[in-house]
Amino acid sequence: MPHVDGPVNYRATVPPPLRWHHPQMRVEQKRALASGITRAVHEAIGSPVEYIYVLIRETPGFHHVQGGEHLPDYLAAPAGQPR
Repeated sequence: MPHVDGPVNYRATVPPPLRWHHPQMRVEQKRALASGITRAVHEAIGSPVEYIYVLIRETPGFHHVQGGEHLPDYLAAPAGQPR
């Protein structure tokens, strides 16, 4: 991150998280996805690129806990069905 004098208003500079999952993406697909998300967020809300963090989650749901409960593993919806 670039050096900033004084307090940083992270709410104004750091975009909210985006959840999206596609099982078994190739490395080049992940690079393209991360690059596209970064560019889109920067262009849409003006957040500095250095503040945009993209995480592609590939860990079991049990490794994630929300409200004290382990999350289930991701299950893809049947083709053509919303998730």
